[in-house]
Amino acid sequence: MGSEMCIRDRLQEYVQHYHSGELEYKVIGMSGPDHKRVFTMCVSIDGVVYGFGDGGTKQEAGQNAARATLELLNRDNA
Repeated sequence: MGSEMCIRDRLQEYVQHYHSGELEYKVIGMSGPDHKRVFTMCVSIDGVVYGFGDGGTKQEAGQNAARATLELLNRDNA
C-alpha cells in the first residue's frame, strides 16, 4: 500500500508543480456482481480528463488512474 499511495502523492506533486488546476478523482463506472465489483475511475485536472483506471476497490481504481495520468503527463513532457 505504501508504494502505491506514492503514485497518488506523486501525481498531486506533479499537478502542484506544473499545473495550477484542481486534481479530481471520479468514479465513472461499476460493473460485476457485488462480490466481485470492478470500479472505473478517471482523473481530471481543471475538468480535463487525463487518465482512467479499473480496480476491485475504489482505491485500486484511483491508483491505476493516477498511474495512467502520470504516464501520459510524463510522456507529454519528455
